Amino acid sequence: MPEYLAPGVYVEEVSSGIKPIEGVSTSTAGFMGRTERGPIGAHFITSFADYQRLYGGFLSETDYLPDAIKGFYDNGGKRAFVARDVLPDDEDVATADLSGFTFQAIGPGSWGTRIRVLLVEATLTPIGGPKRLQLWIDYFRNEPGDSYVNSNSDWKLLKPKQKISRPDSREVFDNLSNIEGSPNDIMTVVNQRSNLVRIVGKRADNPAGLSLAKAQSTEEKWTKLDAGEPPPAPKDGTPARTALQYLEEVDGISLVIAPDISKPGDIIGLVTSCERLRDRVVLLPSTLEDNEIPNNVNLKKDTDSSYAAFYHPWIKVSNAGTIKRIPPVGHIAGICARSDIARGVHKAPANEVVLGAIDLETPINKEVQDMLNPLGVNCIRDFRPDGRGIRLWGARTTSSDAEWKYLNVRRLFLFVEESIDQGTQWAVFEPNSDPTWAAMRRNISNFLTSVWRSGALLGNTPEEAFFVRCDRTTMTEDDILNGRLVCVIGIAPVRPAEFVIIRISQMTADAQA
Repeated sequence: MPEYLAPGVYVEEVSSGIKPIEGVSTSTAGFMGRTERGPIGAHFITSFADYQRLYGGFLSETDYLPDAIKGFYDNGGKRAFVARDVLPDDEDVATADLSGFTFQAIGPGSWGTRIRVLLVEATLTPIGGPKRLQLWIDYFRNEPGDSYVNSNSDWKLLKPKQKISRPDSREVFDNLSNIEGSPNDIMTVVNQRSNLVRIVGKRADNPAGLSLAKAQSTEEKWTKLDAGEPPPAPKDGTPARTALQYLEEVDGISLVIAPDISKPGDIIGLVTSCERLRDRVVLLPSTLEDNEIPNNVNLKKDTDSSYAAFYHPWIKVSNAGTIKRIPPVGHIAGICARSDIARGVHKAPANEVVLGAIDLETPINKEVQDMLNPLGVNCIRDFRPDGRGIRLWGARTTSSDAEWKYLNVRRLFLFVEESIDQGTQWAVFEPNSDPTWAAMRRNISNFLTSVWRSGALLGNTPEEAFFVRCDRTTMTEDDILNGRLVCVIGIAPVRPAEFVIIRISQMTADAQA
């Protein structure tokens, strides 16, 4: 309470007690799988161009992550995190020493040995001032040809007129300084802005005496990054984290996509992760073997969970002028994001065109879907003969529980639960008494009223759509003495009109006298 010690007028701001609950995002995806290059950990991207800058381009016929991410953004996705999956035999990190600096690829893998670095004098150097530097970093998807020759780790042109192998990615940082704390400090600029390398360890001791080549001359000495050692193990002895564990650490992911995973054990691990976190669902594709059986009505799902949805068949996309068959889950995640943004998370992500799909690996007709739909298999159908394109034609989870049959119902509950969880953190350590209980009821009811008005809940009135109880009927004296505030909430979610039935009968006019 404020103290009033001297006579005068006191102006005070009094809180209204209303603490609005803001709805959380439901359209952020988390991707994991193999990439051409890039760092480990979960990194945020907002476009496929972001992915290409950090992780490279498309891969082989049996690696699907880049195609899935492109499909996500083509179909309306906005935000994603990517966690690179590194194979055990590809954990070495390429490094190179150049002019007193140690350059290291930003992530493990043999791709780092196809990086070349060149350090030269900057194009402009202040007269009498410290030497300024210019750093060139080239990356080749394939090993450069015979236009380069290896001599004591220095790579230089074999002949001035010989054709140069063009790098697939080039970064140039100019006007760099080797003075710590300067605006263009080479270590700060490279470590914050380069998508290829980091400078590790100590900086060069003699900034003025660096061994530099002359810029743009035939004597340029390009240094190759050589295979180094695996990243050091954690000092506490814990095993290195996996791509899935990196995604688990990111709060805000609502859709998990792992297009390269097909083993039952790995699939169960994904589903178990979503069930434990209770803030996301995983989209699972059928296997390639399933797609090679025409009219396959015996698809095997390895899970029974409301936190997973299963999609069939694979789709065909155009990839650099060729046709590639891929799992559809990246495109499906984009459809979910598109539907969430346009209509809301309560809208079933189905009856939507799969943008970017040019054909299906296995055609699905009504008779086949009649067998698959009750099993919780969401089919993709080709309606091009009717002029409606290739469409997603299912929105079920893999759960056998009728309450959690539909994907939009599960995702709506995740949205409501996460929003209320984040919006009621203020109540921790508040007095466990009637004013706090009333504030909880008021704030949660206001939030659920907005959810009802968006069309996500059944009922003509808020009272029919939900209830919120937080009083002596939800808490015992033992609860209060032990610091437990218990709030009971019930909502009536809308479910999709999966079967639209129109009954028509003949009528005959009564004979007129």
